[in-house]
Amino acid sequence: MSTGARIFLVGSIFLTGLTVFAVNYYTNEEKTRKRANIFADISRRDEKHRTNMEQYEKQLKLQEALLLRDK
Repeated sequence: MSTGARIFLVGSIFLTGLTVFAVNYYTNEEKTRKRANIFADISRRDEKHRTNMEQYEKQLKLQEALLLRDK
């Protein structure tokens, strides 16, 4: 095998490895970013649900107080 062919072979293997590494890195970064967004969405949804339940309970207490007052 000539020197040029060896250099080409080693260069090809190196570039292939570098490409695989880069794709794997960016894929993992994207997965991490999506996972973080999912957790943030769940947290926001839970906070909104909790706030809605608090408002509902306040409304219910107010309604009960008004009903007792009207009796």
